[in-house]
Amino acid sequence: MRLTPRGGAPFDDAAQFYWRVERLPERAAASVTFPARADGEWHEHTLALGQCAHWRRTVTALRIDPCNRGDVDVSIDWVRLLPARSTAPSAP
Repeated sequence: MRLTPRGGAPFDDAAQFYWRVERLPERAAASVTFPARADGEWHEHTLALGQCAHWRRTVTALRIDPCNRGDVDVSIDWVRLLPARSTAPSAP
């Protein structure tokens, strides 16, 4: 994910990854928060969703909130979901 601040100065923030299972609504309990750096550079994030109590059943939707501030250009090159036993390969 690449976050580029329009105002110039880099900053640290938090991103949040949500998922919805079956007919349940999106909620904070079914999400993971992780650090995000807005500096115009690409950063790869690996989230261990298999360790989350609410990552179960059939996932029907995904949502990424890349940061909490406005005036940021957001780029996401790829998203990959892997079984818990796999090791994330390098980017395509």
